[in-house]
Amino acid sequence: MQAVIMAGGKGTRLLPHTQCVPKPLLTIGNRPILEHLLLQLRRHNIRDIILVVGYMASQIRQTIGDGHQFGLNISYVEETTPLGTCGALAGISNDLDRDFLLANGDLLTDLDISHMIKAHFLRRAEATVGSFCLNERIPYGVLNINPDCSIHSYDEKPLRTAEVSMGIYVLKHDAIRPFLKAGVPFDMPDLISGMIDAGRPVFAFNDTHFWMDIGTPSDYTRANAYVMNNPQLLDDPS
Repeated sequence: MQAVIMAGGKGTRLLPHTQCVPKPLLTIGNRPILEHLLLQLRRHNIRDIILVVGYMASQIRQTIGDGHQFGLNISYVEETTPLGTCGALAGISNDLDRDFLLANGDLLTDLDISHMIKAHFLRRAEATVGSFCLNERIPYGVLNINPDCSIHSYDEKPLRTAEVSMGIYVLKHDAIRPFLKAGVPFDMPDLISGMIDAGRPVFAFNDTHFWMDIGTPSDYTRANAYVMNNPQLLDDPS
């Protein structure tokens, strides 16, 4: 299967780390985030990669190259203007496989990609969204309020659970084509919501033990500390 990696964002929330280095090249453990992802794709026999780049594209090209050092075939699409998290797909429509993988360039997870792809085909899905069960403690007393403003319960620092999108998808090319227009910015939440509203078969896949968002400097520090203490999570055995 083919993979498209979205690696063109500015990573504004990660400033100052991304002032001189694009987010996908920030180091986690002993490798750039993007390199971890490429090696993970190789382990799942995904070797044909399209990298969508924009911000500091030349750094990514110079660091990753054509992929031969990873045993991959990597080509590039460079956005001259930002097109969101999936808008670039319209412009490369003729180069996409019937079903393909789409991933954010900062994805950090031990997701079993092979199982996700298998589930996508078994369910006859048109879109499969990698999901993670996130448990977060709200650090406040939460008031549950009736319409008349009376309080019917008070929860002190409750634990809330939600299934969240990890930033990895398996998509059927023909199914997403009607939602995209060349040169028009478009984001994955809009694509997935549009497909759901249209009654298309969209599924979640959760087979994940480890996933971390790297959105802020504190997230980045936490991710590095976690991987340092759990190096087996991202080891490349090949």
